[in-house]
Amino acid sequence: MSNPILALTPSGYKAEKVYSVLPSDGSGDFTFDRANGLATRINKDGLIEEVANDTPRFNYLNSTCPSLLLESESTNRQIRSEEFENSAWGKANVFVTSNLTTSPSGELNADKIIATNTTSVKTIQEVMSGAATTSGATVSIFVKKAEITQIRIVAATNISPYTNWARVSFDLETLQEFGSTLGTFKFEDYGGGWYRLSITGTPLNTSNVYQFSLVKNQNVTFTGNNSDGLFLWGAQVEQKSDSSSYIPTQNTAITRFVDICKDAGNAALFNVSELSLFFDVNNFKPDTGSLSYIVLTDGQSSPINMVRFEYKQDRIEISNYVNGTLGLYYTITSVVPNQRNKMALTISTARTKVYFNGVLKSTTSGDNIPSGLNSLSFTNRTKSGGYFEGEVQDARVYNRILTETEAIKLTT
Repeated sequence: MSNPILALTPSGYKAEKVYSVLPSDGSGDFTFDRANGLATRINKDGLIEEVANDTPRFNYLNSTCPSLLLESESTNRQIRSEEFENSAWGKANVFVTSNLTTSPSGELNADKIIATNTTSVKTIQEVMSGAATTSGATVSIFVKKAEITQIRIVAATNISPYTNWARVSFDLETLQEFGSTLGTFKFEDYGGGWYRLSITGTPLNTSNVYQFSLVKNQNVTFTGNNSDGLFLWGAQVEQKSDSSSYIPTQNTAITRFVDICKDAGNAALFNVSELSLFFDVNNFKPDTGSLSYIVLTDGQSSPINMVRFEYKQDRIEISNYVNGTLGLYYTITSVVPNQRNKMALTISTARTKVYFNGVLKSTTSGDNIPSGLNSLSFTNRTKSGGYFEGEVQDARVYNRILTETEAIKLTT
């Protein structure tokens, strides 16, 4: 298979730049921006670390090969996210021993939540105001078992009748939920016995309580012994339909700003008579009403010339515009977000084909190549929004038509 004219496999970066593998003269490099603010990634040692603003994040969660992590803006509203001994956290029938074990950051800063020798519910919680009631909110926390191996997470209104709007009980030994789950739950393995648990629901009021309870034998009411407990670290509450990368906080909420990756290539590079594109990405679930794009475009507002991949909550819409006229329009349905998906598109005047995860999904009559194409961006066509949210493993542009055998092999 001949080389692509542009290829991005995450391998090199500096502040404000993501290097492409091809072309080697730098004309295919992406500009990168993330405004002032804290961000974290999983480094090659599997540890959470902070990175500076405007610095791309190569993420290594569950992989020896990095991905380029691109996320929308998000705020962790949970203050004192690692300081459970702090008075910001209300405690009932538990006490906290600080900095007792190594956290997912590799530092000795994870706390143990210990059950007292009373027969009662044992919880630690924060109350906060301001969460919108019209969109999803996600609660997440890193948990490691000790003598106690079960936990319950509850998000509820802080106004009578104190109604739950998200709830999950989880066993850290069997890695199974138990009891009744309310909302959308997921867990991720961070190594070293640490799991990140996330539960998403829709707040019912603007004042809410976020509660973590120790559980024994699937019962929240049990008698402790002043020594048994489990480990917690990195609590997060964000106004999103899924958890995002960890945002540490101290005495105030902290915002991580959007990652913007754009403007790879130029008009000379993309002046082609045949075109193939390939993307290997883990597309995150967009928030309701939000859009997430990858576009090859001329950068002009009118007439529209672009090839666009539009990621929605459960589908990908592919479109090709030539001088303002829509040619190809194809929708890949039943797309599962938060997992790797491989897709290829080939465009020529003879045939246009769409491939997805090793399957030829569509063959249509030929289409023209948009004129004046000059940049590949993980944004909308005006590069002013619609920022792609996910992890990029591989992105390629070819100045020829991939054969069906090549395209199926690439996307499998």
